[in-house]
Amino acid sequence: MPGPFDGPARPRSRPLPDVLAGAVSEMPGRVVSYGNTPNKAAALGENIILLANLAVSAWLLIAFLRRCRPFAALERWQTGYLPAYAAWTWAVVLVLPPLYHYH
Repeated sequence: MPGPFDGPARPRSRPLPDVLAGAVSEMPGRVVSYGNTPNKAAALGENIILLANLAVSAWLLIAFLRRCRPFAALERWQTGYLPAYAAWTWAVVLVLPPLYHYH
């Protein structure tokens, strides 16, 4: 059941996915214009991971506020998504340096 503080959080949850979507859509243009770097590749991957997480989290939060799903579904999603962040971190640490010929 939504509490008294669930409603005020809703209006603030909309702009962040828009910002991330803008960042993800702008990144390929920067890569084409200024060249690809490990930092840009890491940032693009992180933005895609964040955008996917926020999109599903927003969908589950809306379902919770409409009383269609329990809050536990959102909790399971958030905790289950942590390995995606860990996998991307390891990819940045282990895969990007050889790709960009760093020693």
